[in-house]
Amino acid sequence: MEIISTDVFRNLIGCAIDQTVWGAKVGYGSFLTLNIGLPSDDEPDIGDYYLWVYCSAWRIEANGKVIASSEDDRDLLDAGAVVLNGRQLADFTVDPVSLSAVVSLSGNARIIIFAIYTQNFEHWKMRLPSGRWVQAGPSNQLILLD
Repeated sequence: MEIISTDVFRNLIGCAIDQTVWGAKVGYGSFLTLNIGLPSDDEPDIGDYYLWVYCSAWRIEANGKVIASSEDDRDLLDAGAVVLNGRQLADFTVDPVSLSAVVSLSGNARIIIFAIYTQNFEHWKMRLPSGRWVQAGPSNQLILLD
């Protein structure tokens, strides 16, 4: 376990930029997951990069409109996740204080992740091609897990 900066995180995910999003879906409650890049060699159902948003509020926007938010009805959540598939990751910015994030995608779409807890809970995680995870939170710590 190692605490990292937002700059180190950007370096760790640099190869994910311009890679395709696939398998985006809403899981238990309003957990949002999506794959980025090619399927992983060790787990073909998961991409080289795998984003899991939980214990956070989130919103999907496309073409200047809100498509779905984490507290919407399940039909809207599922439809919102589908909008993400097939787009390329353009940027992934993380606020160094709150660890809220903006995941920008091609075609003028984005996911905005709102970190809503100040203690006790993580906000989101991203699996890296190495199999390691970057965990956002608790608090304002980005943690690289073994």
